[in-house]
Amino acid sequence: MEKFIGFFAKKSLLVNLLAVFVTIAGIFTFIISPKEALPEIKLGFAVITTVYPGAGPEEVEKLVTIPIEDAIDSIKGIKETVSSSSEGISIITVSFDEGADNTNTIINDIENAIGRVEIFPREVDKPRVREFTTDEFPVIQVSVSGGNRYGETRDAAEILERRISEIYGVSSVSRFGFLDRVIWVEMDREKQAEFGATIYSLVNALRGRSFSMPAGNMEIEGSEHSVRVLAELKTAEDVGRVIVRSNEAGRFITAGDIADVNEGFARENYYVRADGEKAILLTVLKASGADSISIIKEIRETAQAVKKELSDTVKIKFSNDTSIFIKDRLDVVFQNGGAGALLVLAVLLLMLRPSVAFLTALGLPVAFGLSLLVIKMLGISYDMLSLFGYVMVLGMIVDNAIVVGENVYRHLEEGKLPERAAVEGSAEMIVPVTASVATTIAAFFPLLMVGGVLGGFLAPI
Repeated sequence: MEKFIGFFAKKSLLVNLLAVFVTIAGIFTFIISPKEALPEIKLGFAVITTVYPGAGPEEVEKLVTIPIEDAIDSIKGIKETVSSSSEGISIITVSFDEGADNTNTIINDIENAIGRVEIFPREVDKPRVREFTTDEFPVIQVSVSGGNRYGETRDAAEILERRISEIYGVSSVSRFGFLDRVIWVEMDREKQAEFGATIYSLVNALRGRSFSMPAGNMEIEGSEHSVRVLAELKTAEDVGRVIVRSNEAGRFITAGDIADVNEGFARENYYVRADGEKAILLTVLKASGADSISIIKEIRETAQAVKKELSDTVKIKFSNDTSIFIKDRLDVVFQNGGAGALLVLAVLLLMLRPSVAFLTALGLPVAFGLSLLVIKMLGISYDMLSLFGYVMVLGMIVDNAIVVGENVYRHLEEGKLPERAAVEGSAEMIVPVTASVATTIAAFFPLLMVGGVLGGFLAPI
């Protein structure tokens, strides 16, 4: 061991350059890397959401919820399922077994099982399966309000949504209060009685003119292509011209003859307000591993750029900005760590010789710089929990440095040359320092064995 330490003692310039490089590289890596309040932790459950427009709770339960529950009942790794069936929507919460590591496999099994269900009504939307992690929560919410009319507000929200979706690191943008464009067909009772038409004949006529269906295959220039028949009603004029009833004499009744046909927006199922005004809320989710702080900064810049293109009456506001929370939590860790480092340095100067105190304190940035690089290579994120570990080990690193420094100084007092004193003093402390570190590792190592959600929170520390 003395030969190993002696090699580095003789190459002091190399050691000093390596120390400076490691410190700078570690700090630079930390600055450019994503920083979060919490690491990405799987919360142990997934949610299956299925929309069945216009169906009552009993229909949703019978035709959607129960078939899905039966399909996923035998999947290995599922602990329990809790379902809720309400008007137009089925929500099933699936809890995984404690400590299940193969959650991606379980999610795939759930999706495959749902895909084999063949009794869903035609109107049911495709079920969505989403596993929840700490990264699945919104990073910011953007509200768009004002405007001279709802259509103007809606167009502004659509532009902003598209621009935000293009930002690197944004996973998805959900819209609330965003009403679909629809064509309202309201039956006129007097005209209905006059022409002898019924609501059912009108519905059937409209349904027959708006469909999409396969029409087989066709070979074109040696290549086979699938063919679909499309009939879409895109405007109120198209709907108004639909023939509801006709006779052999060539006379006919159109939808416009017996009903008022207008373009508009769907009815509100819930209300979204910003400062008391009707608004559209955009909820932004980030991709796994992306930097929330930089994403939110770019979202704010994008919103400001879009605002310049819109009417002065349109307002864009922000809420639930998680970058504020992240910065606050990281600042607490940095402040505690900085205060701890200053107190340690003060105690060293009071209790030790200045030369030993200075060398002991000098090792801290080198140790932290190297550990920042190792954390990055291990795939651990820079977050409140992993950085808290630095505060915990601050005193331990100093303790070991004091022991080595004092022993080297003892050899100097015996009259040995500085290089020889450094080699012998350090070599003598290898076993005690290793034993000290090993006992600390042994005390904390069982925390790595903890599984589930709690283990996900403890592992980074």
